[in-house]
Amino acid sequence: MKKKFILIDDDQNRQKRFLDNNNIKLPENDEFFNNITDKNIIDDLNNRFKKREFDQNIIKDYDILAVHETFIKSIKEYLKTYCVEKQKDLILFSGGISRTFDQQLGESTAILITINDKKFYSKNLIDFLKSEDRNVMLLAYGEKWRIEQRMILAEKLSYVLSLSNNKFKLKEFNINAWQKNTYFNNYEMTSELDKNEILDILKKINKDINAIL
Repeated sequence: MKKKFILIDDDQNRQKRFLDNNNIKLPENDEFFNNITDKNIIDDLNNRFKKREFDQNIIKDYDILAVHETFIKSIKEYLKTYCVEKQKDLILFSGGISRTFDQQLGESTAILITINDKKFYSKNLIDFLKSEDRNVMLLAYGEKWRIEQRMILAEKLSYVLSLSNNKFKLKEFNINAWQKNTYFNNYEMTSELDKNEILDILKKINKDINAIL
């Protein structure tokens, strides 16, 4: 089933400006999407968020939350904890975020995306809303994200294999949540891998890349 997605932006004019500039329009009759900009609802959410009442408002019904970072700045860590407990993906967008980044939230399967608001309100958002699986990586990195993420990881591992060391800690690879879950799911971030293990994973990545091309 398509994941339910809620977008919360406390500045309606900001949202309209970005949508107009990028010539895109958000769907209005999508039972799996809710765009919250209404001041009364925003005020109610703000009051409930300050009281940590995350399960006593509309966000409890959604699988993916997108919120402007400044709106939840004072309770951001509490919201992250809630998303870990409820297995909800969280997207934080703001003009103060310079680059897109994704990470796993705690020990859960939930993913945190941080993204610049200009990039958030783009064609990627529309493609994401139209997609069946609503994978947040599509919103973050665009339609070619599957191959680009694999190519980035393959380049990192090729560099590691060129070094003189025989063993490497996974945390030294600087991989993101999707890369970790896809190719290193049986390892902890503190695990050590030898070159044979790394080479086997690199071969699998290259095989997957060739299958996509």
